Amino acid sequence: MTFPDSQNAYNVLLTRGFEMLQEVSIWLYRINRAGYYSYRGNEDRAPLFCNLAAIFPALAAWADGKVLGQTATSGTGQGAEHAEAYLLDIHAGANGDFLVALWNRLPGNRHHVSSVGIGDVVGAASAEVTEIDGDRIPGFATYFWVMPAEARVAAISLKHMSHGLINFGNYVTSFLKNVNPDHVVLGDPGDDGAIVVKGYRPGIGEDAHPHGVRPTFSVKSIPKGGDLDYLRANVGQIARVICKTVITTQEPGDREWWQTLLDVSRIGKKPPAAIEEAPIRIELPVSLTLDELNYSIAAWQDDIDDSSENDLGFKLLDGTKKFLRKSHARDKQRLDVVWIDEELVNLEALLGQLQVHRARILALE
Repeated sequence: MTFPDSQNAYNVLLTRGFEMLQEVSIWLYRINRAGYYSYRGNEDRAPLFCNLAAIFPALAAWADGKVLGQTATSGTGQGAEHAEAYLLDIHAGANGDFLVALWNRLPGNRHHVSSVGIGDVVGAASAEVTEIDGDRIPGFATYFWVMPAEARVAAISLKHMSHGLINFGNYVTSFLKNVNPDHVVLGDPGDDGAIVVKGYRPGIGEDAHPHGVRPTFSVKSIPKGGDLDYLRANVGQIARVICKTVITTQEPGDREWWQTLLDVSRIGKKPPAAIEEAPIRIELPVSLTLDELNYSIAAWQDDIDDSSENDLGFKLLDGTKKFLRKSHARDKQRLDVVWIDEELVNLEALLGQLQVHRARILALE
């Protein structure tokens, strides 16, 4: 069989499922809180009950046999700040690791975008590029390698600039808050069928904890020294700030650090209207104090989560440029990725490939 061009050949192969050697970006993050916490106490306190090692087995058990439309852990009542997500699949591997695949819903019913069936079974979904109707969910897939023993998670970037870590954190937090059958005590549904949570119990069959309990799952950037120390030592030499990001329709949260930098630069403009995965770069003259520099770095580290393309750079008077993305724990590996279709990959095969490089990835920080 012949094809008119390589892209056509690629698309045909995708429809059949195939294995492809490709470069995969791996961004490592620290899971600093996971479980059910008291409202009182310091940031590094232990949870009252549950822990990271228990969360993903509970998620896998809860999702077993469900269709995708039943796996959203938060409803539209939470507002439109974050895209709704569904569990495509979850696979357990060696060392207690899990690989989690989420489907991130795009707003509206766009025509000719990738979509999954709302009635597809978890672990057996298929994505199609087709016109959208009420039975399909337009969106894109993201993948996360969770290593509970080390309290780390890696965002695995296979295709999209946005790797969706904010959505992943929101999804797991909402699972702990609204769904987790091991710990959530439900009341009668509300008048509109909304979930009503009465409280949280230490274990199945036990009474709800008598005091305030906060379900929490939070992920933080892992910065590396080097350039950050250099910038702080030379803050008076910084002449310009360079902002690079990807504005996307499905990730409103990824504009937060961008807006922070514009505020620090004393520019009141808001970023352009969001369109799907549109990269932008802007360079501005700036004079920063050490406090403003530290604030800018902290804002970038908090909000880098959603895109491998987000970056913040500083140009010094001597022309030297330093970009913060180079200071994050990240790596690239060439892996044999088994694609099921244009968006979905075989999780078992991918996790096996990733675990070959486990020690190297964990040594990045």
